Amino acid sequence: MTVFKTSKGNFAYRVAGVVLKENKVLLHRAEFDDFWALPGGSAELFETSEEVLKREFLEESGITIEVERLLWVVENFFEYDKEKYHEIGLYFLVVPLDSEEKLLQEEFIGVEEHFNVEKYGKFKLIFRWFTIEQLDDIIIKPKFLKEALKKIPEHPEHIHTS
Repeated sequence: MTVFKTSKGNFAYRVAGVVLKENKVLLHRAEFDDFWALPGGSAELFETSEEVLKREFLEESGITIEVERLLWVVENFFEYDKEKYHEIGLYFLVVPLDSEEKLLQEEFIGVEEHFNVEKYGKFKLIFRWFTIEQLDDIIIKPKFLKEALKKIPEHPEHIHTS
């Protein structure tokens, strides 16, 4: 995984996908977290962003996707589990190619193996569809997504967030 620890904090390269259907967006959260995020994950070295998304969606949810286009390049600075992170994120619009039965469910369970396996190991991921209006009522990270998902850009945008 492209997560590097230093004495000042961690650097991470993450790729995430936006799946939309009928004014809803697919989000997920770890069973122990109180916030929602877009599905995706950390890249392996020498793996393209499209390969990352296809692998992560399949591993975590069993869904095969097609990557349509880049939406956002995000420089994200945050703290998680008492550690500082500097994350570069690529966010893409994606389309599911199968798993229609699973995608018709309002909520379904996936599995994740955290990059910090010693601490977190394998755990459940809760996938859920949210209407765009419901985004105002939940915690979503990075926080720019709360507004950005309401108006998907025509061209890629560069975002700074903390």
